[in-house]
Amino acid sequence: MNYIVESSARIPVWTYGVSDSTTSTFGKIYVVPEDWLHRIVKQFGYTDIPDFQSAYTWDESKEILSIAEREGVVFEECDLSLCNRATY
Repeated sequence: MNYIVESSARIPVWTYGVSDSTTSTFGKIYVVPEDWLHRIVKQFGYTDIPDFQSAYTWDESKEILSIAEREGVVFEECDLSLCNRATY
C-alpha cells in the first residue's frame, strides 16, 4: 500500500543504528508524516502520538520504520552521529 503524502506535519522518531562487523552507529532518526504516524501508533496500542513518544521502545520504532519504508512515507533518514546539522 502506498500512502499519499500530503502536506502534513513531520514527526521525527529515533531507533537503533547499524551494528555489524564493519559498521557501528549510535542510532538512527527518521521523519514521517504526523497523520500517518497517528494511525500507526494506534496499531501498537498507543492512544496518540504524545502517548507513543513518552513510552515507545526502539524495537517498536524499528518495526515502524520498516512499515514506513514499505509504504514509502519516510521523508528523511539519518544516522544520529551524522545529523548534527539536521533541523528536526
